[in-house]
Amino acid sequence: MLPSVVSRQVADSVASFLRAAFPLNSPLFNGEENNNVSMLEQFLAQPETLLKGPYLSAQLPFRKVTYR
Repeated sequence: MLPSVVSRQVADSVASFLRAAFPLNSPLFNGEENNNVSMLEQFLAQPETLLKGPYLSAQLPFRKVTYR
């Protein structure tokens, strides 16, 4: 699994869930008063507002030290 690919898939899945779980009925929120772009879509269009990443951790190969 490539972190960059998986992170994009996770972000797309979360965005799809939010669109389905929270339908916007108010004219202010569903975009009727703002260029036909809903507030949720404006939020999701901004990079790294919902999810940040992908993050990688690299652990160095430390040597074990023997104490005297």
